[in-house]
Formats: sequence, C-alpha cells, structure tokens
Amino acid sequence: MGRRLARGPRPARQAAAELVSGIPRCDGGGGGRGGPYISGMSAPDRLPDAPDRMVRRRAFLAQLAAPLAALAATAVRLPERLPAQPRPASIPEVQVYKDPNCGCCTAWVAHLRGAGFRVAVHDTADMDGVKANFGIPASLHSCHTARVGRWLVEGHVPADLLRRLVTITLPTTGFIPRGVAVPGMPVGSPGMEGGTPERYDILLFDAAGRTRVYATRG
Repeated sequence: MGRRLARGPRPARQAAAELVSGIPRCDGGGGGRGGPYISGMSAPDRLPDAPDRMVRRRAFLAQLAAPLAALAATAVRLPERLPAQPRPASIPEVQVYKDPNCGCCTAWVAHLRGAGFRVAVHDTADMDGVKANFGIPASLHSCHTARVGRWLVEGHVPADLLRRLVTITLPTTGFIPRGVAVPGMPVGSPGMEGGTPERYDILLFDAAGRTRVYATRG
C-alpha cells in the first residue's frame, strides 16, 4: 500500500471561491450586476458602481445648465462704479461772526461741525456793525451772523435746513431770498438746548427785508 501524501496549502483562487460561496448574493434589482453583499443590506442600499455614478452626475449637471443660463441672461448687472455721493467739502465753508463770550454761538458752531460743515469763526465785539454791513433786517437779529456762499445766516438755523438751502437753485423773479434767519434765541433751537422747547419759525428774507416762512420747528 502506497504512502498517503499530505496535502499542501490550498491555492489562493480556491480559498477565495470557498469564501465567496458562503456569502448570500443579491438576487433582486441587481440588473445583472449582482455579486456578494453584506447580509441584512437590501439591494437598493447598495452603492452604484463608479461608472454609473459618473453618468448620473453628468446627467444632473446637464439638467442644471439650461436654468442657470436663463438666470444669467436675465440677471440685473450692477454698474462697475457707483456714482459719487455729495461730500460736505462741496459746500462752501461757513464764515461765522460772533461775540467771543457767547456760549450759545459756540454751541451752534459745534452743531454745524457735527453735521459735516466746515466752519471758520471770527470773534468780534462789534456784532451790530457786522449785521449792518451785511444788511440784516433789525427785526430778524439774533446773537450771531454767518455767511455761506451767497447765503446770509442769522441766528440758530438748523444745519439740515442750511444744507438744503445752499444746494437749491434760486428763482430769478419774484421773491428772491438772500438769507435765512431764526430771530431771537428760541429755546430748543440748535445751540439753545435745555429747558422747554419753543415752537419757532425759520424765515427766508430778501434784499428788501421781506420775509417768508421756510419751516417751523419745536
């Protein structure tokens, strides 16, 4: 009786085949691409093969192309540069004449500067002479007088109204204003804060001393 030879290691291909044979195969919805899968995972849970993923991705991008192109065609294009906004420097410097000891005049100057105006202050003890030289009607007198461009300014005129006035085009006939005034020193006007605010008018006046109400505050 011949000797029985001991078996050597199984070939790798045979070992792999035996391992695969013990794993259930997908037999539903595989489309012929079945193959081993983990027990408990249904066919829809399987990830598609790499070529299928590429096909689906290209199809998805192709579907997006048309809507994106239409959106780009109807998009509103913004200008490369927005128009420059008016700067305070475009308004002439305000020349203010006041008594050196007047606190409310100093507060009005601070009000103008806080609103973006450039202000040059001229302290003088002869305010009556200044007002007479500029032709300010006596009925409109206040503590300080100013000039900005062609406009005369008397008293505690609000900065927002002054800014509006210096940028408007004046009429050439009829009532032609040459100045704006807040007569007296009404409480609550710029530079006269504190206490109970008073209702006051901001008046335009022409070369003849005629006046018209421009605005009312308080």
